[in-house]
Amino acid sequence: MLQKIIASHTLPSDALKNYINKYWVSYNPTDEYLDVPIVPDGCSDIIWKNGDVFLSGLMESTHVISIAPKDRYFGIQFKPFALAMLLDADMSHYNDKSIPLVEISHELEQTIIKCIENDASYEKLNDYFEFLYKDKKIDMSLLHAVNMIKQTHGNISVSELTDRLEIHPKKLERLFVHNIGVSVKKFSKIIRFYNIHLVLNEEGLENLSDKVLDKGYFDQAHFNRDFKKLTGVNPSSKLMSILYKTKE
Repeated sequence: MLQKIIASHTLPSDALKNYINKYWVSYNPTDEYLDVPIVPDGCSDIIWKNGDVFLSGLMESTHVISIAPKDRYFGIQFKPFALAMLLDADMSHYNDKSIPLVEISHELEQTIIKCIENDASYEKLNDYFEFLYKDKKIDMSLLHAVNMIKQTHGNISVSELTDRLEIHPKKLERLFVHNIGVSVKKFSKIIRFYNIHLVLNEEGLENLSDKVLDKGYFDQAHFNRDFKKLTGVNPSSKLMSILYKTKE
């Protein structure tokens, strides 16, 4: 089913590498409604869909979206903490929610609409976000913690993080909940799951036990429990067959 979706992405400018992961586009060229599972990736997005713009907060579990015939999407995927900086907001309020962007920032909504619907170049978007972020200061403890979690594929303990960063656990926890939306432990679990999801999406379920061990799970049972919590189904379910080329 996913092969029917036309999708691509573009990287932001070097000046935005600490704030934006990518600009992405997708389009359903068919006359069918396509139900697609979207798995948690630890990020928040601003998404334009057929003229409407909304903020998609961090997902704590898999959501299934129905993509209608001819639906068009343009997305800006932000680094885990970058939208909190831009909006000066507590991101935990947006978890698992899609909020019309006009309710949060009319100016941001209108600028994004203008850029997308006037076929502005990515350079215009880069210029706009570079301007918005130019006076923002990243909390370096938060940046280093996120990078360490990603580098270890989510397999690092809270105590190891706080020891390396020389930060009190409660302070790090507050930073994560406010700026990312979830606890350090929950974020690490999402990143670990997303990494194995990428492997399964690319390679399928063959030799699953070896793959989950390689990504830091104790065993396949441990992986199956986490998978069920984050998706509500098993890896071999019909729903996930869209992503993993398998059948229930």
